[in-house]
Amino acid sequence: MEYLLSVWVGSGLEHNDFHSKLESPDCADLAVFGVLRSVEGLPIFEEVIKEHGIHEWYEKVKKSVES
Repeated sequence: MEYLLSVWVGSGLEHNDFHSKLESPDCADLAVFGVLRSVEGLPIFEEVIKEHGIHEWYEKVKKSVES
């Protein structure tokens, strides 16, 4: 998962709010968000979020999904 997440972050999140490069998340954003949401509250969640620097992205997708 580490490798896949690093490739995913590097291929679309470097200068964008969402992987879709649009104003809202696409299926790739939602799929990764769903996996991470399933482990939210576990130590691995914080480790992955911090290691890959995707806390802002995660919160933006979460806000989009909840609205």
